[in-house]
Amino acid sequence: MAEYFRDSGFEKIALVATSTGAAKLIDAPGQDKNIYILGVNTSGNVTLKENDASGNTIMFVAAGNSNLPSTIKVTTNTGVYSSLANVSVFYYID
Repeated sequence: MAEYFRDSGFEKIALVATSTGAAKLIDAPGQDKNIYILGVNTSGNVTLKENDASGNTIMFVAAGNSNLPSTIKVTTNTGVYSSLANVSVFYYID
């Protein structure tokens, strides 16, 4: 995959996190770093939340693929939790 925006249209190379149950998908990236969500693939309706099941909602995604027109920036040093199994999140950290 291309590494530069001019070649791929993305800021960085995408990483992928996949869940096998309702659980944290992506750990907090560290001080002064953010997760940027590029897209989501899910077998059912899913809510992505900050850190855990009681965190603030980042986004709701209906079953299928969601290719976002732009990235969603998650709060600084915050992880991503999925309310459902069989979810793949495409993201990068900066």
